[in-house]
Amino acid sequence: MGSILHGYQSGRDQVQQNDQSLLVAWNDIEFPNGGHIRLPSMPGANSEGYPGFQDLVNNHYVRTWTPAVLISAITAGTMLASHPTYGGIDGYSAEQQALGAGAETLGGRASGQLGMELTQNKPTLTIEPGYHFRVLVTRDLVFSGPYQGAQ
Repeated sequence: MGSILHGYQSGRDQVQQNDQSLLVAWNDIEFPNGGHIRLPSMPGANSEGYPGFQDLVNNHYVRTWTPAVLISAITAGTMLASHPTYGGIDGYSAEQQALGAGAETLGGRASGQLGMELTQNKPTLTIEPGYHFRVLVTRDLVFSGPYQGAQ
């Protein structure tokens, strides 16, 4: 009780699109009396013993689905603009054909940009203070003697 664990987590680059937990590795435990024991990259586990910490997950659904809705709207608008109505005895007017071609080009570029954003949204994983976890001991630990607390 009162010990401090030192470890690391790879940060935002580690989190992938559908992840639900964070992987943590512990390097050192510092006791209240100042003693240290090395824990060479020992993994953290949840309270049930499974690897990783799973607490609060924000999938950013608004940020994820807004581009998808915009892509649908742009596609529908492009389709409507690129298929002009037949007008008059001369057929399609030059203005309608130019507007249709411009809308198609603009729609293609906007859809491509929004599609890139759609695949890059990663969830935000938050571990609340007081989260219960375990350190999976993967090697033998050698203690110099029995623990003597601060006196």
